[in-house]
Amino acid sequence: MLGIVNTSISVPLNAKLTHGQRPASKTRSTKHRDFHLAGVWWGRESIGVAVDGANVNDSEASLQSICGARLTSVQFVLDYLILGFDGKGALTTLVWPEISSSNTVVRFGMSGYRDHLCELITQVVGTVEMGEDETILIAFVNGSSMRIPLRSRKAPGERAIFTAPNHQLRVW
Repeated sequence: MLGIVNTSISVPLNAKLTHGQRPASKTRSTKHRDFHLAGVWWGRESIGVAVDGANVNDSEASLQSICGARLTSVQFVLDYLILGFDGKGALTTLVWPEISSSNTVVRFGMSGYRDHLCELITQVVGTVEMGEDETILIAFVNGSSMRIPLRSRKAPGERAIFTAPNHQLRVW
């Protein structure tokens, strides 16, 4: 998926790694993950710490860059989805969003699901919230919304990846 390779390495929690910099140690550890995107070292995620070193509770702040942006692309790729927001960020999700509009909720597998999702293209994001239950809620200014319940994915590994300009990367 997106060329991301997860390997285990040992990096101290207080280590400051920047884009392009690799850790010196390659010993195995279950507490750290090495992220490569298109063959470039991007950073690390550790239990309770996001890739950029911020607390996981700051997930909502990471997503705020898409507020005011249009949803410009919806890419269906095998078993995941990539949502593009006006060059301000992209959200790759392995959890299929629920779409709400006009008192209707459409879920993956229902008739017209993909059509409803694509109808959101060009809609402007009003607000983005991250609930305590790790649900991403994207509300559009036209009244539609997209709900992504990350905890519904039971398989191990990433459930969503948010990338934005200036090497921002957030993994849930």
